[in-house]
Amino acid sequence: MSSSVVHVMQKKNDDTTVTWRDYEEIRDHLQGIFTRTTDRIEKDAQLTQLQLEETEKTINTIQRQVTNIQTSIQTLTQSVNGLRLLVEQQQHPHAKDDNANSNADNVATAPMIGTVVVMVKEAVVVLMEVVGVTLPL
Repeated sequence: MSSSVVHVMQKKNDDTTVTWRDYEEIRDHLQGIFTRTTDRIEKDAQLTQLQLEETEKTINTIQRQVTNIQTSIQTLTQSVNGLRLLVEQQQHPHAKDDNANSNADNVATAPMIGTVVVMVKEAVVVLMEVVGVTLPL
């Protein structure tokens, strides 16, 4: 401790007059304490701000990933529903007397199956990208 700190911290009698020099020593001592304290508080506040910014970036990334996953799930659900309908149609074909009509139904169903397969493949690719998995399809 410097001599001024020791001098400031010495107890004086209640009836002793404080000199201007004593006042300045007390003032300088207290300003030093306040400055060191506020410097630490400002440093902590800056670190907290940086951590909040990083956390916000992470949250935004997670929100985008969740949105992509939701979109992929919706696409997969639509594709599965389409496949389910096609399977049901094939399991319960309409009673047809005419083979020509049956062949026409098969020809009409083929593009729907292809479309559903493409939709499923696209949804799986998007889901794999979001999750971070790479597999050959």
